[in-house]
Amino acid sequence: MILFQALFSSPRRAGLVALVGLAGVAALVALLGLAAGSHPARGGLPQPGGGPLIAFLAPVGGAPANIHLLDPASPAQAFPVTSSAIGVYDFAVSPDGRQIAFSEYHAGGGIDLRLLDRATGQISTLVACAPDECTASSWSPDGTRLAYERTPGAAGGANVRPTRVWVLDLSGATPVNAPLFEDEALYTVGPVWSPDGTRLASYDLQNSGILIHDLTGGADAFLPTLHGGTGAFSPDGSRLACLDIVFVSETALYTHIRVADLQTGQITALTAPDAPVDDARLLWTPDGTALVVGRRLMDEGYTPGHQLYLVAASNGDAKPLAVDPAYATGAFAWEPDGTRLVIQRFPAVANPVAGREARPSLWVLDTATGQISKLVADAFLPAWVPASR
Repeated sequence: MILFQALFSSPRRAGLVALVGLAGVAALVALLGLAAGSHPARGGLPQPGGGPLIAFLAPVGGAPANIHLLDPASPAQAFPVTSSAIGVYDFAVSPDGRQIAFSEYHAGGGIDLRLLDRATGQISTLVACAPDECTASSWSPDGTRLAYERTPGAAGGANVRPTRVWVLDLSGATPVNAPLFEDEALYTVGPVWSPDGTRLASYDLQNSGILIHDLTGGADAFLPTLHGGTGAFSPDGSRLACLDIVFVSETALYTHIRVADLQTGQITALTAPDAPVDDARLLWTPDGTALVVGRRLMDEGYTPGHQLYLVAASNGDAKPLAVDPAYATGAFAWEPDGTRLVIQRFPAVANPVAGREARPSLWVLDTATGQISKLVADAFLPAWVPASR
């Protein structure tokens, strides 16, 4: 196994508090609002005209969350593509945009893995996981495999429910479903595919780092990080960007960006160790020259929530993309051609009582012009759907 050179080491691996942005509250509210029910079949789905669409979950609380689609050119005409009476946890759009894998709550407990065919509207069960919970689906670049997390069900009141990554191979006549690692004591989460589909990265919970598994039989690699996220491969697959926790004092810590060169094994810090910035999420630009980052300045430029910045991969220079102290930035995703970003925003309210009534909304940002427009309220977890080919 390749062990990357760690830029910092600390024995303080226990007792860390998860750093969750304000936007993350929206997803939690949605989960708490789900009710029991069943999932009726649907007929054919509307097929808006030729451009890419945006998929998202809605509403946030009060009713079960379902997958919706909208055309950014006519966001008021958003429509649901699932009608679960119990709720959808999360989803993943296939690379060609024709299918959507999603995790649906099971009335008896647990979460099943389901599949929507956009052309027909038909929904089938990929993996009947209940009472286990199958979530965090991730399609391989060629659309033939689906990696996901599987967590044992809560039956019996077990305090520890170890999560493992599984891979569902859909390339043959009969799907093959198996754990990523044969070792039953190896617990990883957050599967992320390399752009060529030869490697699958996930976060190793026990060893506090990112485990990059070579599916062709080559050596695996391990990248130490305390953050808990898997990070993102560069578009050419040569680098992996991730977040790591930096202790600036006995009582203060920040989350900074690291970039690992997967060929040399070297790690580069894109932020000075004492820089007063706290990063929450990251995504490569399509050309691999920079990273879009959810960042919060911790000095005189402080904002209650994370904002959107563009950080150069060569030297860490940052420039604002979308900064509005009235909002906290949550999830974001690139349009297939790399022109626009869809962004989840959450009101950055200081009053906890008012915060309970706040809801996230989705916006679209044109990175060339800087224009940002609101698409839909009471929605979360956006993703682009490529135009059907």
